[in-house]
Amino acid sequence: MTKKVILVLLLCASVLPAIEAGIFVGKTGEPSLTAYGVSFGLGFFLPVPFVKMEIEGWKMANDTHDSLSVGVMWRPKFRVFAPYVVAGAGAQFPQLNLHFSTYDFFTFLGGGLHIYARNFLSLRLDYRLLNLPGANRSRFSAGIFFHL
Repeated sequence: MTKKVILVLLLCASVLPAIEAGIFVGKTGEPSLTAYGVSFGLGFFLPVPFVKMEIEGWKMANDTHDSLSVGVMWRPKFRVFAPYVVAGAGAQFPQLNLHFSTYDFFTFLGGGLHIYARNFLSLRLDYRLLNLPGANRSRFSAGIFFHL
């Protein structure tokens, strides 16, 4: 009986998503613009441990385009530090609509570090390389995140 209860609890704990949300601000390189946005992460039970799906939306100051991206993040946690790598794809657009010909699609690769102040609160330092059509751009940002 005890083995069955432990197995059910482990199964429930592994299937329930871990949710995180945060805000960030940073700089992009060439041209140097201020970037700010929101990030939402969701962890699922996957065959690979410490894997999360991340959705970000951000805007660059003095630019008419907004950006949305989706990435896969691998983030182990070592006490108060959680280094990570992330890869994904996204789109830049002047206005969110169904006219995909106005979208600039891109891929990205990045990494960073979450530093936990509490179990539910962390500071994130992030660096990403964005591969946009016709140009490559980097983004460095810092933000505050809440974890459930």
